Order: sequence, then structure tokens, then C-alpha cells
Amino acid sequence: MDELPPTIALENQPATSPSGQYVLAIIMPDEEKPYELGFTLSRASDDSLIYTSDKLFDNRSVTYFLWDRDDRVWVYSGDIGTYFWQKADLETQWQVSTYATSDVAAPEFLKTVRGKYHPR
Repeated sequence: MDELPPTIALENQPATSPSGQYVLAIIMPDEEKPYELGFTLSRASDDSLIYTSDKLFDNRSVTYFLWDRDDRVWVYSGDIGTYFWQKADLETQWQVSTYATSDVAAPEFLKTVRGKYHPR
């Protein structure tokens, strides 16, 4: 894969959701948490913070943060697996699910780069 899709968030490059409503940004490690990555979600219209992930991921493993076509946030961690978040009743509430125990299909990007772990 030569170029990453625009739905993938990078260290200094947040990704806008397919609907254009939300922006996904990676929380990078700091001195307090030197090996942990997380993410935030902001409203694209006014850049207001609406969600910060409680779950953290080890930056020493391959990790991807991305959107799927239904505005779900996906995180693949080579260390602990694949998770996705979808908006609950309120915009500030996002429910996390584990890919392995769900029936939700993974985004095409994950099927391409980590197909062995994302068969559907």
C-alpha cells in the first residue's frame, strides 16, 4: 500500500470521519505515560472536544487509529487486538466493542494490512 487512506489518523495528522462530523486525533506518549497512545474525538464544526478514550495502547506495537464508513473509530493494536467505538445516545458517549467478539466487519484497510486478524 503506497499511500494511507484519509480515514487513518497519524501522529500529527488527525482524520475526519466520513460524515464530516468528527475529527479523530491521536494522544501521543508523554513523560507521565511514555509508552501509551490514546485518542480524542472532536466536533469538526467547532473543534470542541467530545470524547477522550479511556483505553490506552502500547506505542511499541503496530497500532492504527482509523474511521470506518459508518463513523466508527477503530484501533488495531498488535499488542492487545482490535477495538471499535460507536456513538451511543449522546454525542459525548461512545461505546467500545472488541472486534473478536462482535459481528461487525473490519474496515477494508485493516483487512488489507492485517487480513490474518480481520477475516470479516
